Amino acid sequence: MLAVFIQQLFQETKIGMKDLDAIAVSAGPGSYTGLRIGVVTAKGLCFSLDKPLIAIDSLQALASGLEKKIPVPGTHDGKGNLIYCPTIDARRNEIYFGLYGREGEEILPSHNIILSSSIPFSIPDGHTVVAGGSGVLKCRQAWGDEPILYDDSVVSSARHMTFLSQKKFTVSMFEDIHSFEPHYIKPVYINTPRS
Repeated sequence: MLAVFIQQLFQETKIGMKDLDAIAVSAGPGSYTGLRIGVVTAKGLCFSLDKPLIAIDSLQALASGLEKKIPVPGTHDGKGNLIYCPTIDARRNEIYFGLYGREGEEILPSHNIILSSSIPFSIPDGHTVVAGGSGVLKCRQAWGDEPILYDDSVVSSARHMTFLSQKKFTVSMFEDIHSFEPHYIKPVYINTPRS
């Protein structure tokens, strides 16, 4: 349905495909199938329209959404004490997560973990961690005793990619369309069909 939704979007907004400056796509982590479909579609559009490709880390985009909802105090003077911990449910007892500061500044890159009762990072003195995303309920159960704020209302959305995409576009930080691959993090598991 993705191609149909894209076509509907152009019809509703009355924007022509040729009017685009670039095409941004979620680079992962996330669902293997979803990432493949998204990246292949974005590459196809880039090839056919001769537009550059921008890749945005899914967790960094989610951190941007968390920051919009719960902004860092004192951002006018460049100081703040919030660290954003976006999470994506990776099934079973695993999550993808990363740590980010203001405006998507990467503190700890995206990776996956099996949840346990202890958090897999240290919280600097005077800082508060805000966890959100589709894995946050699992985190709350596992890390219940840790001093973390949990938000289950901010979910993955393309709208959270806008600010980060604009930043990359401004400095021409584009991907090589021929070689770009999503950031799967975990190996792909393929089940043998049942007979």
